[in-house]
Parts: sequence; structure tokens; C-alpha cells
Amino acid sequence: MTIDDLAEILSVKRSTIIWHVSHSPKSRLPRVTRLPGTRGPRWRRADVQAWIDQHVEH
Repeated sequence: MTIDDLAEILSVKRSTIIWHVSHSPKSRLPRVTRLPGTRGPRWRRADVQAWIDQHVEH
């Protein structure tokens, strides 16, 4: 998924995702995946869902 997809799922601004990716490699975001032939970082849906499940407060 793209920056825009992740921002929508997490309900944050696109610029917030970009800031975390560029300024904080070990940020509070799911692990970034970089695919050959694509521009920008990507995230696997399974990684994002696992990250959400891990960080949800019950």
C-alpha cells in the first residue's frame, strides 16, 4: 500500500507519514517495504494489520 493508503487507514495526514519515514527510520509506523520499479515506500497489508493489532489499546 502507498503513503496515501496508510494515511487513510491510520487517519493521519500524508505529511505525517512522510515525516516519520524520512526522519525516523525506526518510527512508530509499520515496517517499510521498498519494491523495485516503484516510487516511494510501500507497506504490506498484513504488516499494517499486525502493527495495528499490536498497538490497539483494549
